[in-house]
Amino acid sequence: MSALNRILQLYRTAAVTEREKGTYFERLALVYLRNDPKYPFELFQRVVTVSLETMQIVNSLPKLEID
Repeated sequence: MSALNRILQLYRTAAVTEREKGTYFERLALVYLRNDPKYPFELFQRVVTVSLETMQIVNSLPKLEID
């Protein structure tokens, strides 16, 4: 079992309500993003790169002759 799975299982066991489970998960996500702030930025960079490369490919395609 991975570390993440163990943490989530602990949350499931400790939480009394579904809302409490959600609160635990939100706190975990917040800690992760605060300690690894580069991840969202890297993901954004990849999305932008793929979009730009897609536009280059589309622009290099020959025009369609539609009558």
